[in-house]
Amino acid sequence: MGYHLNKNLLAMKNNFQVAALFAALLIGIAVAAISCGRSSEKQQEDALENAIEQGGNTNADVDIDQDKISIETDEGKIEISNTTGKNWPEDAPDIVPEFRAGTITGITRSESDGNKSWMIRYEGVPEYELDKYNASLKVKGFKTMIVKSGKGGMVNGNKDNVTVIMTIGPESGAISISQQAK
Repeated sequence: MGYHLNKNLLAMKNNFQVAALFAALLIGIAVAAISCGRSSEKQQEDALENAIEQGGNTNADVDIDQDKISIETDEGKIEISNTTGKNWPEDAPDIVPEFRAGTITGITRSESDGNKSWMIRYEGVPEYELDKYNASLKVKGFKTMIVKSGKGGMVNGNKDNVTVIMTIGPESGAISISQQAK
């Protein structure tokens, strides 16, 4: 069993490394673009499109709309939202249990080659919610693994073509959902 779990985690790690690096870069640029008040929205969109096109050798279309940024390239699309109080993403897979503790501080959605992912960021999440969410995943039929360390930890769940990873640190947390194309 340990071999299969390690094999699955390694495969998941490889799939997420490229997506996570790309998402981290885009989130940083997006937050800067949302926060920057000295240039117009169109100038910010053009600058972000140029940066993506030069850095990724791909066409890009950027739309900045108050609290969110949408970026579409030849490889896929990503939407970054940075507002507190948002609701659980309606387009997340139905088999993933909604997490209701804490306050959502942002949601990132991406899609590439039919694969979809969501990152929901939270604040005000106590550590004991990790066990509760692990139980919720099991009720929905997910095979889970939980790791605790200090004042936080993570739970990883897999079912069919969906992977859920919840991490909790001191008073904050995040849920990453990945749905592979069938």
